[in-house]
Amino acid sequence: MQPLATNFIIWQFLRPRISCALSVLPLGLMFSAFVPLFMLLEPLGRAMGIPHGAPVKGQPNGWLWLTLFLATMVTLMLAGAALGWLANALIARVVFRWPANKVHDAFLYSQVPDTWYREAAEAGANAVASKRVNAWATTRQQGKWHFVATRGVLGWGSPMFFGMSVVPVLVHRVQPSLGYFISQLLIWAIAGALFGFAIWHFSERQFQKQHREAEP
Repeated sequence: MQPLATNFIIWQFLRPRISCALSVLPLGLMFSAFVPLFMLLEPLGRAMGIPHGAPVKGQPNGWLWLTLFLATMVTLMLAGAALGWLANALIARVVFRWPANKVHDAFLYSQVPDTWYREAAEAGANAVASKRVNAWATTRQQGKWHFVATRGVLGWGSPMFFGMSVVPVLVHRVQPSLGYFISQLLIWAIAGALFGFAIWHFSERQFQKQHREAEP
């Protein structure tokens, strides 16, 4: 089974209109997870004896707070993304009236319609599938750590750091301090690395499966 939500190899070959439409609900619900997350920050800090506005670094329960924060953040974001993909499947079934087996194949096995591919009209589905394998083969040659650093920490963690840590300072919602920025950098670097590892794991697993299927 290759769920479309985690089939990262296929995404670069989808038509932009299709990939954007599929991303709206999962990304929207994933980032909406920060609303309840921020509501939990102050009660969690009080429960662990961390003063309001104080940097987590140096606090007796600072590392425990950081661990719980990351675990809660990842859980809520994954739940939001899963709900978004469930909504996509429901829209395909109810609004576009896809048969149940077509919804099942597309969202659980990545057997999407050929018209979703950018090059389907010229090359056909088999050629597109071959290009997907070749694209990841090139990417994986650069190494896992390079991928995690560029796609995870820099590609995902740094925008999240800016949006969730720098912007609150710019709008005067958070009092900046060296400890604050260090703790936020650590949080989003770890979160970005975990995100990069997840993408690498799923993409590598899909690559190995497709490579085995392509062997004579």
